[in-house]
Amino acid sequence: MRYYADGALLGTLQTPGSTIPTGHSFTLGNGDSYLTRSDHAFGGEMLQLNVYAKELSGEEIKRMADAGMCSTIEDENEDVRVLKWEDMLKKSRTGTVTEFIPDQCGKEAELLATKHLLAECQQSLEESEQTLEETIKEKEVIEQTLNQTQTKLNSTELQLENVSTNLNRTADNLQTALKQLEQCNQTSQSWDWDLFSQDTYVNTTISLEVAERLRSSWDNIAEMMIGFTITDQFITFLKHIDTDECSEQRPWTMLYTKRYLNKVFTREDANSLITMWDGISGSLVGVKMTRETVELLKYITKNCTV
Repeated sequence: MRYYADGALLGTLQTPGSTIPTGHSFTLGNGDSYLTRSDHAFGGEMLQLNVYAKELSGEEIKRMADAGMCSTIEDENEDVRVLKWEDMLKKSRTGTVTEFIPDQCGKEAELLATKHLLAECQQSLEESEQTLEETIKEKEVIEQTLNQTQTKLNSTELQLENVSTNLNRTADNLQTALKQLEQCNQTSQSWDWDLFSQDTYVNTTISLEVAERLRSSWDNIAEMMIGFTITDQFITFLKHIDTDECSEQRPWTMLYTKRYLNKVFTREDANSLITMWDGISGSLVGVKMTRETVELLKYITKNCTV
């Protein structure tokens, strides 16, 4: 066994080699059998007493001594320090034991404690900064999500307005269609689609100009017929005396239908004929009048019911 003082080797002592057994008590400052006897109590001071699982070298012991009693240089061998001074201080004690801090270690202890406190504050500050950065990022994400949600809400409101407008328009269209169906039921048997089977119209597209000309073609002639009975001879006579440029474009065969033939042509009939032609001619603008189209129109009006 080697023993040192202030880092200097004082001598060696021959001791029998043995292993410290486990399962026993470790008493510091007195023998286990003399715990109740004050005359055998240790009367000195102890500081930084540690037991290592290996023999420290002279250089290591010299560094510990040169570092002073307030040093923590023993931590260099932390992995082999099996009995630690800080653990011993937590154990039960007997007799008169007073804890003390050497004067020269007081300021160093305060400085060390301050360093530990500063380190903890620094760590806390870094964690706070990290938390703040994460919070700012979360805030940005939330703001972005809110902006996207607001944009979607605005878009949805616009879509709702468009849907509402379309619904109102559809309702108006339904009312118009209902009125047209009612008129269709009244006029389906009195309209002559064969007019558009003439060479003037076949395979041509009805323009706005043509529709307007056809629309106005009945205005004067209808006024002339008021009060007369519509007979075959009367229709022939009208066609003979009609010198208007639209005479060939007038659907004369309409007057042979049950609504007009052999009946007195009234003001109501004149207005109905003009109004009916107004609506139909306007609807045909842009339609190409093939023979198939004419047949389809004839089929629709023939089967038109309310």
